Amino acid sequence: MDEVAREGLVVDARGIRPPPGYEVRRGDAPPGVMLLVLEGELDMAATAAVRGAVDGGGADVVADLAGVSFMDSSILRELLRADADLRAAGHALVLAAPRRPVVRLLELTGATARLAVAASATEAFTRVRS
Repeated sequence: MDEVAREGLVVDARGIRPPPGYEVRRGDAPPGVMLLVLEGELDMAATAAVRGAVDGGGADVVADLAGVSFMDSSILRELLRADADLRAAGHALVLAAPRRPVVRLLELTGATARLAVAASATEAFTRVRS
């Protein structure tokens, strides 16, 4: 497929600009809670970004997964590591609003027995503060 750069973005010959592979950023959250917003397709390429966003936060973490369309085992490993590290420091990790493909990964691997999951970020904020 022919691609050209327009305005710093890659656009194919049909004028379609594919979405970025993933995004990891911090969002607004109540005091004492860090909101980590994850979006797109999360695979091994996103592990450093996920780890960097969680490490050193010193707070409970809500990971908003509403925008995640795909997540592989390397990201699941990072979430399990973050959960263990946060628990050891007296904090919590709650996954918020995972879509069906992510829920399926959590179920197939048995991670639902270890990771807290909430239907929404609002519910997750309530769970980490209680």
